[in-house]
Amino acid sequence: MVDIEKHQITLLPSGVVFEGSSEKTILDSALEVGIALEHSCKTGTCGVCKAKVILSEGNELGESVLLTCQAMPSCDLTLHAEYYPELASIKCITAPAKVNSILYESEDIITLELRLPPKNKFDFLPGQYLDLKYQGIARSYSIASIPNEKNTIELHFKRVLGGKMSEKIFSPIKENQLLQVEGPKGTFFFHNKKTGPIIFIATGTGFAPVKAMISKLVKDQQLDRPIHIYWGNRSSDLFYDKPVLLNWSEQFDFIKPELCLSKAEENWFGRIGYVQNCVIEDEVSLCDAEVYACGSIEMIESAKSLLVSAGLDRDSFYSDAFVAS
Repeated sequence: MVDIEKHQITLLPSGVVFEGSSEKTILDSALEVGIALEHSCKTGTCGVCKAKVILSEGNELGESVLLTCQAMPSCDLTLHAEYYPELASIKCITAPAKVNSILYESEDIITLELRLPPKNKFDFLPGQYLDLKYQGIARSYSIASIPNEKNTIELHFKRVLGGKMSEKIFSPIKENQLLQVEGPKGTFFFHNKKTGPIIFIATGTGFAPVKAMISKLVKDQQLDRPIHIYWGNRSSDLFYDKPVLLNWSEQFDFIKPELCLSKAEENWFGRIGYVQNCVIEDEVSLCDAEVYACGSIEMIESAKSLLVSAGLDRDSFYSDAFVAS
């Protein structure tokens, strides 16, 4: 029988301390005691949970880094890692959910509204995601709505060739179908730590958490900063929520949406180019700005590199990568 070793994990700059285990990842140990370390995919792919190792059993370790979602401690560690006390009071729950409504946005995009029982109050921060479970399959989806009294949740689905969950949703799924949700999860939410422009960048259904965050800002009238929305897709029919963007821009002149196609298309008169390049082309002020990016990992990595090189504070780039599963 293998002995389970316990080790002290100290986080900087917060000073938070918790107990790690040699049989669990650092992230899982933290989440179990309500400490929300920055993370996204939990598979080691996106790199969001990367932490710098400051001390290992009292020894300084230069530029050593680890992924908290993969690393299991073998000694006491001091890490430089983001910790979000805003999430401490939000509990992850597992609950049944029924399909309340189905909206076919296009041939390849469906919006579902799920309703949960009143006893299973689903509290979350706009931008977070959940795991959807249906007929033995589980997949992660960003929440596109904000908390509400009806206890409903909006999710966006894109048809994926060969995708097991995608095939079931598009087969098609019916109203009142019973599903299961587990969440909320993730550390993607609006931080409001700066005073400059807020830049949202999304590809595909990465628009879902962007919609949630902006909807919350609009509802709370927390609109004292310029808001730039860049949404990229491969074809124009994938801009399924254009009316929402139009409504925002008509109500508030400081909300500026840009739709960007990666390649030219007949009868398309909007922007052409990768969405992250469009942000650079527009020379949006990065002084005291915050960037929130959601979508493909390739877009996120490129956007972060470009924007940091252009002057964005690296710690002001927040992201949630969609990882194939």
